[in-house]
Amino acid sequence: MNNLTSDWVAIDTNVFEHVLDNRVNHDNHIDKLLRRLAEDEISLLVDCNGTIEGQYARRIRPKFTKASLTDNALYVFRLYFGGTHHSLRKQVAVDPNDDLMTVIKRILRTTERVDRLMVYVAFKENRILITNDKKDIVVGHSKKKNGRRGELKQKTKKARKKIRGRAKDKSDILTSDDAFQKL
Repeated sequence: MNNLTSDWVAIDTNVFEHVLDNRVNHDNHIDKLLRRLAEDEISLLVDCNGTIEGQYARRIRPKFTKASLTDNALYVFRLYFGGTHHSLRKQVAVDPNDDLMTVIKRILRTTERVDRLMVYVAFKENRILITNDKKDIVVGHSKKKNGRRGELKQKTKKARKKIRGRAKDKSDILTSDDAFQKL
C-alpha cells in the first residue's frame, strides 16, 4: 500500500487532464501516480448526486480517443473511466448545509461547485484530495502561510473533527507533485 491513503482518494478532474500536458506532467509523474493508485485499487471519492462523475464524463471520457495517451495513462483511464461498473468509486452523501460545507463555501466563494465538492468529499471521508488547481484550491488569494490549502485545513478543523470523531486526521490537499513524492 502507498503512503497516501488506505482505500479512497479524491482526484480533481484537472489531474487526469494534466496527464496529457507535458508542462505539468514532467517526468510522467502523474502517469506513475495514477497507475500506482490504480494498482493499489484505490477508489475515487465522488458525491452521491453525480456532480463529480458528470464532470469526469464530460471532460475525461473524450480523452480516450487521443492517440497521445501513453500505455500507462490508457491503463488508468480505462480502469477508472472505461467501464460501466463503479467498483472504483465511493459515493459520499453531501449535506449542503452542514458545518463542513458551510466553511468550505465561505472560503471557496468564487470557485466552481465541483471544486467545493472535491474538497468536501475528501475532508468528510478524512482522506486526501489530489488537485493541481493552484489558483482556486491550493494557493488562491489567501493570506495564510500555506495559502488556501492551509486556510481550508485550519478553518474546517472543528467540522472535520466532529465528523471523524477520535480517528486520526488524514485529510489533506496535495498537488500531483506532492502526492507523487509521498508514494
